[in-house]
Amino acid sequence: MALPLILDTDIGLDVDDAVALCFAALEPRIELRAVTTVNGDTQRRASVARALLRLCGREEVPVGAGASISLDGLPHALTSAAIRSPSRRSSRSPSPSLSFHST
Repeated sequence: MALPLILDTDIGLDVDDAVALCFAALEPRIELRAVTTVNGDTQRRASVARALLRLCGREEVPVGAGASISLDGLPHALTSAAIRSPSRRSSRSPSPSLSFHST
């Protein structure tokens, strides 16, 4: 019996969420029911999630864009603005920009 999963993610800045999404999409022991995106530009994050699901052959998985700010109202240390403006990046880790092109 597959484990039902709704994946909530801030995909797009680091590779960890992309790997987790692809694993969940392709692992037969997981029933990926939906993906939600949070933090910053949630529409862009949802677009990245949809692109990865399409590459995994799982276009039927629904993706929803969620809240752009945290419950405490504080912005995340790394946002899409930080990707576009390297001088605004947090010093904790470099984050390369990602781009996906449809084929």
